[in-house]
Amino acid sequence: MSYRPTSSVVKMALFNILGDIEGLSFLDLFSGSGQISKEAKERGTSVLAVDISSKNFKLKDIKLIKADVLSFLKTNKQKFDIIFADPPYKFEHYDKLLILVKNTLSDNGLFVLEHSAKLDFNAPDKRVYGDSALSFWYKEEI
Repeated sequence: MSYRPTSSVVKMALFNILGDIEGLSFLDLFSGSGQISKEAKERGTSVLAVDISSKNFKLKDIKLIKADVLSFLKTNKQKFDIIFADPPYKFEHYDKLLILVKNTLSDNGLFVLEHSAKLDFNAPDKRVYGDSALSFWYKEEI
């Protein structure tokens, strides 16, 4: 039996790794309920959340753009210091996501992808938490 951490374990690990992010811009892709957005805002970032549905998003003080993530990234002109993405595990367009995210990162920006630990994207840094993993790339590494 494998241990699957709760999302709070992965969230805690993510923000421990990121450290002090106050004053940075943060883009939360596939934001779902907005828990990552909420934590980023509490840590002093300016946050934008993007998800195809607003059904589960409960935060009134964070802007949510209701859109398909890939479509949003194709037309977005704003740059972000940190981009976090937690696509559904059945997501199949990681190659497109990586290309589009690179265009949306600010210089020296950081992209963090949460995904199944079974997947490997050759990220310079990958941390595994049970069945979940976080992969990290700086803009120049994508």
